[in-house]
Amino acid sequence: MKKRILLLFFLMTTVFVGFSQENTLAYQTIDKNSENTISQDHSKTALSFGFLHGGGSLVGLDFEVLPTKIFGIQVGFGYLGLGLGINIHLKENDIRSSFMSLQFWHQGLGNSTTQALITPMFVFRAKKVFTASVGFGFRVMKGRAFYKTNLNDDMPLMFTFAIGVYFPMK
Repeated sequence: MKKRILLLFFLMTTVFVGFSQENTLAYQTIDKNSENTISQDHSKTALSFGFLHGGGSLVGLDFEVLPTKIFGIQVGFGYLGLGLGINIHLKENDIRSSFMSLQFWHQGLGNSTTQALITPMFVFRAKKVFTASVGFGFRVMKGRAFYKTNLNDDMPLMFTFAIGVYFPMK
């Protein structure tokens, strides 16, 4: 268990440090009504907050960065949970676009660990603020707290979802 937490900490640190130097992409577009060029900054990072964010936490945060045009890396934490994700956005260079995601949810910490899931999800992002996601999770680990719940031991596949708000960061 300690090795998993250390590995998760290492991955989160690597992502935050590796992409903290530059988080915007500037490029030129041509205004159709004039010959002038307009410089636009597009955010390459976003912070999400809400119910079942941060690895399926009751309330959690997710931080996402776009290191390439369409691929994103996501790390999160919340009240008794941790999460990681790899995202494929539907629009290039647009952190506000919806995306497909493969996520790892670790629900609980220490003796309160309930389970860990691998869950493919579709994440909808509105143009401003609102985000929601749906998917199916596959249980890959049962924690000590799992046996204290009424969860069905024979059901390794479950419906996953999250709802919240997101904010692109400049």
